Amino acid sequence: MVFNRLSNPDSKLGLLRWLEVVQFPDGDTRTVGHHHLLRAMDAVVKAKDAVEEILATTLRPLIDQELSVVFMT
Repeated sequence: MVFNRLSNPDSKLGLLRWLEVVQFPDGDTRTVGHHHLLRAMDAVVKAKDAVEEILATTLRPLIDQELSVVFMT
């Protein structure tokens, strides 16, 4: 879902259409249903704070040494 939001933002159901045209290593996107996506997002939400901290720590040096403005969509 994250890759979809970055590359081709659409509705949640639009994500299912997007999965029909992409491929992931070792994955069969034909077996992914809407309920799978919702369960995955539930897991991400539970770990949101930790994920944000890890991403910020990892990406901040790549973007800028002094991060003062962040644009979110």
